[in-house]
Amino acid sequence: MRRLRDEVVPMLEQMAAGAEIDPAGRERLWALFDLLTRESLSLPAGGSAAPFSGIDNDGTPFQLCVTLGQGASGVRYLTEIGVPGSSLAERNRLTRERMAAVMEWIGGGTEATETLAALYPLAPEVAPREPAAGYWVAVAHDPNGVRLRLYANNGWGPEIDRWERLAQALARLGASGFALRLRELLPLLASSFSPAGLAVTVPGPAILKLYLRPKGDPWRSSSALLARVASGGAALAAELDAGLGGTPAALGGRALLPSLAMRADGGAWDVKLDLCGHCLFPAGTNAPGCVAALALRLGLDATPYRRSLGVLSSGLSPARIDDLHAFLGVGSHPEKGRRLNIYLKPRPAPAATRSRSRPRPAAGDRVRRAMASGLAALLDAQEEGGLWSDFRLPVGLSTWWVTAWVAGACLEAAAASGLQNRARAAVRRAAAALLAGVGDGGWGFNAGTEPDADTTALSCLLLARTLGVPRSLRTALARHRNPDGGYATFRRSDPADSWGESHADVTPTVLRTLWLPPGAAARDTLLQPVVRARCAAGHWSSYWWRSDLYATEASLRALAWAGRSDACSASRDWLLAGPTPETAFERALHLRALSHLPEVPLEALRRGLSDLLAEQLPDGTFHPGAWLRVTDPACSAPWAASSGGGRLYLDDGLFTTATAVAALAVWAPRIPNR
Repeated sequence: MRRLRDEVVPMLEQMAAGAEIDPAGRERLWALFDLLTRESLSLPAGGSAAPFSGIDNDGTPFQLCVTLGQGASGVRYLTEIGVPGSSLAERNRLTRERMAAVMEWIGGGTEATETLAALYPLAPEVAPREPAAGYWVAVAHDPNGVRLRLYANNGWGPEIDRWERLAQALARLGASGFALRLRELLPLLASSFSPAGLAVTVPGPAILKLYLRPKGDPWRSSSALLARVASGGAALAAELDAGLGGTPAALGGRALLPSLAMRADGGAWDVKLDLCGHCLFPAGTNAPGCVAALALRLGLDATPYRRSLGVLSSGLSPARIDDLHAFLGVGSHPEKGRRLNIYLKPRPAPAATRSRSRPRPAAGDRVRRAMASGLAALLDAQEEGGLWSDFRLPVGLSTWWVTAWVAGACLEAAAASGLQNRARAAVRRAAAALLAGVGDGGWGFNAGTEPDADTTALSCLLLARTLGVPRSLRTALARHRNPDGGYATFRRSDPADSWGESHADVTPTVLRTLWLPPGAAARDTLLQPVVRARCAAGHWSSYWWRSDLYATEASLRALAWAGRSDACSASRDWLLAGPTPETAFERALHLRALSHLPEVPLEALRRGLSDLLAEQLPDGTFHPGAWLRVTDPACSAPWAASSGGGRLYLDDGLFTTATAVAALAVWAPRIPNR
């Protein structure tokens, strides 16, 4: 079996050949590489069925780093030490053991070894659900020698405990200068961020790096930090957002990671903002073009990036080249200026090879375990008042809409998960919160927005299975009906405002609400707007979403709900041979859509389930992938607009996880254990 090491070594060899490193330095490079990766790169090439690393979205424990800016020569990579599948405590133990050997090899001395040891108490040893990592390691080889950075994960437990662990680590490190400068920023940091990790670079004068997880509005918080800390930071944030077409402002909290670096004894701040490449560059977005354009905007030479990408991407399709981009980091230092770090995953195996090397398709027990793990993550995310929240739009976080969606998923998964009592209690709290907050005309995106038909219909479907639906709400929904028989998201009288037109991703959900219980009064005349909206290829176009799978699944569910499985068959070819789902959100919607067909080819089902399970993270959640489109009211057909029809906003992962859990709940009872 071809291993990940077989993919990484040739790439590293080619990159090292272009670096200005003498023969002795190259010998050190390979000896250190072996010390750090001899266990972790034994994973099968093309991904693992049980990812153990949080470095990449697919669990691959390795990234190459290309730096544009001052001091960009050399070879850099990021990896994780440990045996795939081993416990977190065992991975941590092996990392600490290996760090002592590494320091001896590179001549770090006792001081460097003790500096690294000061980080060790930060990382978790065990948790109810294993966190992504205890430690990560970054290595830089250049003509001046070797530098190693050890990252300790501090993004676990209550926030107050994270700050306390950080303070204790700084005391152990004797980092009074760093701590003093950090104290100046505490009012901003405490209100807008929580500690995510701490890193130290050795040998030589220790450089500390604090990683922060944004709270509230991630982009606004990160931009404010750049403006506060870096000279020209506000301009840098503006250029970054503009250079990436406004995408950073739409990213969720898990896709942005600011960091502050400084020598332990003090000095000037080096600030950097890392952005998730998987979120920035869905397949088809031309990541190389975006990176090159951003480099030009920042005044940086993109040649090293193009050279490295050429090594990694030979023979790959453009969509798969996009997938190589794991993270993008934009940094600024008062003396070294701006820099751009591009973190690239190892070249993925060809599709045919990946299919052959993939473990046998997920059996029922694996599907149920994944569903239960995702459900537990959803239950842990429920807020004190019974609500869930996700998506960060100019109008704020979504509460009512997201709560109705997530609670519905929890209810679907409850019976088959082993968490039935806990899940049902959480759903009842959510239903009670919805009832307590309902206004005239139903519910909106959140408490500060006007009622919309989608949120109101989803809430009614949930209440019908829990506390009962007030009759007035169905009457309110009927007011959204248009002359064509479809339903608008918002009530509008202006014909130029497309928010008042019938929408294929809303009409089916409203009809299911009006047909309660299933099958009631589901006459063919009521189905006509759903059937009429189907495209010739067999799908429905989504008005509010980047993916047409949302409207397609919603429409097929309504047809199946009404007992019209024959009408679902017309979408069979598109579902089985149409565009390949790109994200966990789309994979889940695709699986759910397949469930409405009278018959599904077993191979298609197995492939879909395996692909979805590969998107699950160690904490039970699924990688964010729900791109919500706030459509321009002047655009009636955003799916056909060259501009995209509106701005996209990515979820923080909660909405995607709920969608995945609901899809797995549909199929879990139907999949045999073997």
